[in-house]
Amino acid sequence: LPIWYVLMGTMVYLFFHYGLIYATLHPYFILPMICLPLLCIGVEKVLEGKGITFFSFMVGLSAISNFYFFYMLVIVLVLYFIVRSLEVYGPGHPVKILLAGVRTLAGGLIGALAGAVDALGDQWGTLLKLINIIIRNGGTIEPGMFIISGAMGGMLPADPGNYTADFGSFGKI
Repeated sequence: LPIWYVLMGTMVYLFFHYGLIYATLHPYFILPMICLPLLCIGVEKVLEGKGITFFSFMVGLSAISNFYFFYMLVIVLVLYFIVRSLEVYGPGHPVKILLAGVRTLAGGLIGALAGAVDALGDQWGTLLKLINIIIRNGGTIEPGMFIISGAMGGMLPADPGNYTADFGSFGKI
């Protein structure tokens, strides 16, 4: 690209209305403007064959720092990848574009999973939130009670009473 195109794009990006108004209200709104160029640099590194490490790191950092804007950044990044991969490899090289897409997707998934660790938190934090919800809603927690914070499937209605689960050699609950 000619340097004037890059300079004009940078100036428009830097001084557009959203950035000037909302970023001054709260720094939360400026994070996508910081993350997007860095994510684009990560895509460029993947397209140049320089690995996925930087891209994965930036995806994880974007997911952790600003999850609300993260999905918007992903949409823009997919469009950016499509345009740039066609410019870099040309429309006559679908295999190269597909391989770059797989590498980019792998880097994005690694980064998103790294970001999910922070978004989901740990088991103790989840348990504490659940206990606070139970107490806030008038419930009590007594010795011997089990608190189950999640399920693998739909809810099964049960009648009040005592239940036993037999796990064979692992024991009974």
